[in-house]
Amino acid sequence: MLGEGFDFSQLKLAALHDTHKSLAITLQFIGRFTRKGPKDVGDATVVTNIADPGAEKKLASLYAEGADWDLLIRRLSEERIDDELRLQNVIEQLKLNGTLAAELSLWNLRPAISAQFYRTKCKDWTPLEYAGVLPTAAETWYALDDKDRLLVAVVAQTEEVKWGDYQNVVNTLYDLVIARWEEDEGVLSIYASDYDRMRTERMAKVIAGDDVELFSGDAIFNILNGVELPLVKNLGSRRVGAISFTTYFGTNVTEGLGHIDKSEAELNNIACVGYEDGDRVLWGGAKRRGKVWQQRTSGSVADWVAWTKSTWDKVTSDDDDVKNIIKGFLKPIKLTAPHTSHAISAEWGEQAQQNQSERQAILFGKVEKLLYEVDVGIDSIEGDGTINVSFEAEDAQAVYQLKISESLPGGYAYERRSGPAVMFKRVTKEAEPLEVYLQRDPVVIRYADGTHSYNCYHIPTNLEVGVYPKDQLEAWDFTGVPLNKESIGKAGDTATIQYRAFEHVRDEYNLVFNDDGKAEAGDLVCLKDIDESTIKLTLVHCKGAIGGRVSALIDNFYFVCGQAQKCITKKHKGVERLVRDLKRREAQWTATGNTRFLKGGQRELSYFKEKARKSRVEFEVVLVQPGANADSVTVPILQLLATTELFLKKTTDASFRVIVNAGGVD
Repeated sequence: MLGEGFDFSQLKLAALHDTHKSLAITLQFIGRFTRKGPKDVGDATVVTNIADPGAEKKLASLYAEGADWDLLIRRLSEERIDDELRLQNVIEQLKLNGTLAAELSLWNLRPAISAQFYRTKCKDWTPLEYAGVLPTAAETWYALDDKDRLLVAVVAQTEEVKWGDYQNVVNTLYDLVIARWEEDEGVLSIYASDYDRMRTERMAKVIAGDDVELFSGDAIFNILNGVELPLVKNLGSRRVGAISFTTYFGTNVTEGLGHIDKSEAELNNIACVGYEDGDRVLWGGAKRRGKVWQQRTSGSVADWVAWTKSTWDKVTSDDDDVKNIIKGFLKPIKLTAPHTSHAISAEWGEQAQQNQSERQAILFGKVEKLLYEVDVGIDSIEGDGTINVSFEAEDAQAVYQLKISESLPGGYAYERRSGPAVMFKRVTKEAEPLEVYLQRDPVVIRYADGTHSYNCYHIPTNLEVGVYPKDQLEAWDFTGVPLNKESIGKAGDTATIQYRAFEHVRDEYNLVFNDDGKAEAGDLVCLKDIDESTIKLTLVHCKGAIGGRVSALIDNFYFVCGQAQKCITKKHKGVERLVRDLKRREAQWTATGNTRFLKGGQRELSYFKEKARKSRVEFEVVLVQPGANADSVTVPILQLLATTELFLKKTTDASFRVIVNAGGVD
């Protein structure tokens, strides 16, 4: 109705219930009836909620259209979201000095998380001298925060194309440079999208003086201090007395670490995955170049500033003995036979877990299932320890045997034992046999001794556990519940272990979700509002008793402990991702007239998804096994529980509870 050329000067307030897909078009549309009006009516204001991820994406798209939008939009944060306020302060200060803000929006800058550090002795810095080390023909724009000593610059230069000899055909290259100086710490941090092209070592000298010193050497590897269960992805080393470097990848890193441990080689660079403060992390460092990086989603300029502060504190800690730093590294060892400890769980490999989406699927013959619908587990274990791995969706299953033997090519092989042949399918590539895909991204097997393996490589893990204290076992009354009857199901069966668990937790949580089924996060997913900045996520894992009675069988605990260790990925992927998965699973039940919600509903689920964007998550794992009581649990059971507790603590900083039966042995 309000088309082009429309004016309504008396309009003072309007609510748009059906906005345009583009925020720019929406604002232009609003301008049609706000550009003219009585003199006593102030300037038009448009309010949008930046806490809404959709609105934030639209703002980013708007900034990408041009810097003019940045001049028109003023960002406010009534809820005082820390990240938003920090970024707002940084951007507003940067806008005060320089030419960059007039060319592009500073809000959309997304530097990778990496830096070089330089020790400085200067009394003041000269940040604008950075331009003096750039190639003569380079063009540059900058933004400078004099107060917090932060420089952001974009550099444009051209180069001849490499695929032909032409005078007027060139590549235009744009680079981002960020420099930050802390006078009190005496450190200059520099980021460049291309460190060589931006000549960062020369740049540091013109900014902070010729006496700057690149922070390098073995101390760089202090980035790995505090990283639990570190596993090296790749490393580079130089033999003592030699000039050439050797790079080790995957299982070959064990050889490289061995040479370093024996002082036969020097560590030059490393990339290592592990767990820190309850999160999965990947750190990288190169001692000669003094470069440090962390693999995570690129953040804002403010995120980079905060990261450099915490990382500088890390690398300048006391311990710079490489041997001491690497002594706790996990080292793959090739198996010639199945590992002797009992396998308790199996899960998709790293690549599959990181890319679970509608773009990947599993074909059980002609039946197609999306990857996130397919669960991987231990089907059975042969007498010699050979593991039969199940791949199972709600109405499809196949079992493959993982054979390990020196006589096999590569030392291992997957052999289909039952069910249809399985294919792994990605949108952009042809489907391939599952056993071929698993060569590149192998299934991870976890064992009762706290170690894990992939294909024919075993990763020993020294968790140094004792036994789980008996006095920490919690006893619930399971009277009236068959001890081998686990699931509530769509029928809502209340005489089940899962429902008894729900009765014990429902008053404590705002939302309780029945997630029982293939590829579950837990039998029960519970969410609780702790305070303004904290959410509690609890995953409850239930398992029926073998034979439907209380006994001393450790087999009662293998599966449930495996599920507990397997669920760490749900914590690492975050509540937002978890909520998305739960909504998918609820939609499948809703289509048949059922619901998975035991307490709360879609409103509460959406609430926690939004709150998770700015909240800390307390994580708890609860095991429920009515097939044991405090008197029947044996030392091996208590050792298994202690291993699981310590594993969860190191990888997710989770609290851990174990529920057993208050009743006696039959």
